[in-house]
Amino acid sequence: MQAKGVLQKSEAEARNAVRVAYDETGAFSICAATLTPIPRGGACVRSPYSGAVYTPDHAGTVCVIDGMAQVGTETLGLVCSSVQSRKP
Repeated sequence: MQAKGVLQKSEAEARNAVRVAYDETGAFSICAATLTPIPRGGACVRSPYSGAVYTPDHAGTVCVIDGMAQVGTETLGLVCSSVQSRKP
């Protein structure tokens, strides 16, 4: 019940507390670390596990989304093989 009141007040005031510099008509991605927009075609790096997008200055850091992959690292992904070693 309290959540509905907060939502109604928020919608009534309708203001943006944080200004974000982006072009609302163009496509963009959001940097997972800084929450800044990255325009389509702009320089970016990704987490090889989650695919989260980052600005290039975050290359080499640990992904904040998956918490385990190094941002900007190129990997093959999960490799499975049906060949097993057999001992005679």
